[in-house]
Amino acid sequence: MGRFAELIQQNNNSKKLMQFAIKELQQVLKVDRVAIYRFASDWSGKFIIESVAANWPKLVGTELSQVKDSAIQETQGGRYLRRESLQVNDIYQTQENDLPLSLLEQSQTKAYLLVPIFNGEKLWGLLGIFQNDRPRQW
Repeated sequence: MGRFAELIQQNNNSKKLMQFAIKELQQVLKVDRVAIYRFASDWSGKFIIESVAANWPKLVGTELSQVKDSAIQETQGGRYLRRESLQVNDIYQTQENDLPLSLLEQSQTKAYLLVPIFNGEKLWGLLGIFQNDRPRQW
């Protein structure tokens, strides 16, 4: 995961490369969705690119792409500023959902990982890896 986040960090202006990297990661991990979340200056953000299996709703280009009122926004980057990742095996069995439960339910997410992406020392965004068909032990 860290190597993929590093690759994206080094090339975060190349949409084509990001699309290739997340598609490869989706296939290697056998997950339903891999997406990149980009922070805005107020720590809200939006999903800017994704690779998603055909049978699941898209985030990018829909109202679901914009994320506000999240734990990430409240803590202004929180754990991710410390280069920590978040692993959620089951969205209903955790106290640590950094994404709004309504977003997770609408996107039919059951489990996810969030890995920070840095541009130099600045937290730029997150690499999100999502399992939709079942909870998952990462």
